[in-house]
Amino acid sequence: QPPVPPTGGPQIQPPRPVQPQPPVRPGGPQIQPPIVSGRDFAGIVRCESRNNRYKTCAVPRADRIELVRRISGSCVRNRTWGINGDRIWVSNNCRAEFGYGYANAVYPKPQPQPVPNRDRGPSAGIVIAGVVVAGGLIALLAGRNKSKSPDAAAPVNLESATYPAGPPATLSADLAEFPSASRSSIQNCMFDAARQIGVTGGTRLKFDRSLSLEPGNGGWRLRAEMTATYPDGDRRLEMYCRATPSKIVQLDFS
Repeated sequence: QPPVPPTGGPQIQPPRPVQPQPPVRPGGPQIQPPIVSGRDFAGIVRCESRNNRYKTCAVPRADRIELVRRISGSCVRNRTWGINGDRIWVSNNCRAEFGYGYANAVYPKPQPQPVPNRDRGPSAGIVIAGVVVAGGLIALLAGRNKSKSPDAAAPVNLESATYPAGPPATLSADLAEFPSASRSSIQNCMFDAARQIGVTGGTRLKFDRSLSLEPGNGGWRLRAEMTATYPDGDRRLEMYCRATPSKIVQLDFS
């Protein structure tokens, strides 16, 4: 007979059963793909940044914009792609397809908004094709119209002036030289400047170089040299813009 351990001695516990663990799949941790909301978009637009260039793409409807398929590059919202008004911007080789709007939705036709007849600061302008155009640009174009007029003394009525209004001018701008904290505000300036040039008949707007850049009041103040392309040739402009990531405070051309 085996010896019986004396009462009060050390007690040896039997080993506890080991709980079964779920099998580990090969290849490391499994990352679930992001869930994309319903695909009932009004349409799809492709926007591509090539050679690390900054690119913008217009969308017909901006009430809903989502990345639906990454083609190549790193596409991170507000870093390498984002939304500004009715345009998508991409940079750093982000190439992707974006869904916009809602299928089967009825969208009202936008109506031109009246401009109050009061002083709205140095950026006050007039309405051309439903867009408020910066006063500095209108004055600049009006001055050139006067110089070409047979009667230089004849007044130019800006309220009745007509221009071959078109879509926003194609924007060419490399923002790599700017601090990352300023780029959202500068993009706002560039987008609105391209819109102004397009309304006055320009087809292309190119950022040449920065003259000054200063932070202030939650935004940035930029002075830059630009080249605007019109049917009659290129025009060198100097742009001064004050903007935050969400709005334009002042935009003047000289």
